[in-house]
This record gives sequence, structure tokens and C-alpha cells, in this order.
Amino acid sequence: MNTEFSHQLNQPMQSIRTRVNTLERQVQQNRDSRDNTLRVLGLIEETIEHSKDITASIRLFVQEVRLEVVPVALDELLSRAFMLASPLARDHGAILDFPMEDSGLEVLADPVQTSHVLLNLLLNAVEACRDANVEDSRVTVSVEIRDSGRLAVIVRDNGSGLPPERVNKLFQEFKSTKVGGMGVGLTISRDICEAQNGELSAFNNPDGPGCSFWFTLRRSGSSDGDTIDIDAQT
Repeated sequence: MNTEFSHQLNQPMQSIRTRVNTLERQVQQNRDSRDNTLRVLGLIEETIEHSKDITASIRLFVQEVRLEVVPVALDELLSRAFMLASPLARDHGAILDFPMEDSGLEVLADPVQTSHVLLNLLLNAVEACRDANVEDSRVTVSVEIRDSGRLAVIVRDNGSGLPPERVNKLFQEFKSTKVGGMGVGLTISRDICEAQNGELSAFNNPDGPGCSFWFTLRRSGSSDGDTIDIDAQT
């Protein structure tokens, strides 16, 4: 658990560092502008606020072992994850393709933890493309309506795909092919999805290279917002 929480907090910190370094280079090269500086500072402020949300969510999770499931705009979840993932994607030369239009969809989810699930999948996809030395790395997020009460968020990459021997081990604790990886990111992500009456799964893309991870969320109106108890040991 400590590893997972450190991972959650490290992501926004890395995003802030990348944005600060970029702004510093622009100033040194006399390429900065007032509007751009204010824009970057605004993004940094948003990331700091997200870090505060993560800290509060972790405190609630540890003390009460609960997720706070409430109605939340799907676009808000997508844009928050995009903001945090974009610096790393840019550093690795990957394109993030997001459905940024106003969908008007609302789901039942814990906003902070669900954003973290999506962010984790995005960063895994970017790193998969990097590790496969893909020349034109692309990570695409799409939304699919499954039925009247549920939708799926799909993260697709064009990396090397999942080796057959890894498929059955993706969501096992401490099974990871990353150097220094603890393998708990996908395990916790799956537990968060299941605690919200959803699921998390993956498959190799049938129509091209790479793989896709997807998770489901309940659409708002399918039930009331609630507080869900989950196992503290997962």
C-alpha cells in the first residue's frame, strides 16, 4: 500500500517538475511570454490542488477504508488525467489522443481514485510505446456506451502488445516487467474499479499493433451516490 500511495503522489510531483523545467528553459532562451507563463503556472496550480485531493483521499482510504462514490462529469475525469499525463507523454514523444469535446456524460465514481486509474493506464501505455521503440507513439482514449447504465473508458496504445504469458498475470500483485516496478498499480486499479461495481480488463488490439485496457463506470442515474467499503489489504 505504501508503494502505491507513493506512486500516486509521485505522478503529480513529476508533472510539476516537468512543467517547471520547461518554463525555465523557455525563460533562459528568451522564448517565454506572459500568456504562456500564466498558462503554465495555472496548470501547476491545478496539479498542486490535485495533489491535495490525493492526500485527502489517501487519508480517508486508510482511516475509513472507503471510496467516496459521487456523481462526477466524465469530461472532468478525462481532462484531469490528460493534464497529468501530458508532460511525460511529451517527453517520450508520444501523442495523447483524447475525446476533449463536451460529452455531457456523468458517472458515479470516486473522482480522485478514478482519475488515478486512468492516469496509471495512460502512463503504462506511454511507457509501453517507449519500451517498444515505436517511432510514432500514440495513445488513444475513447468512450463506449455499453448499455443504459454503464460505459467503458478505453486506453489504446500502438506498442508491442501483451505477451501471452503476461495476460494471466496482469492483475496479480508484485508481477511486473518494469525495472524496479512493484506491480501493484494495476492490482489497486482493478480493486478500485471493482469496488465501484465496475471492472478492468485488457486485450491485444485485433486490428493493429499494441493493446487496449478498459474499465467500466456506472452512469449517473443508474443508482444513488454512495460510500463503498473495500478491503484494506488489497
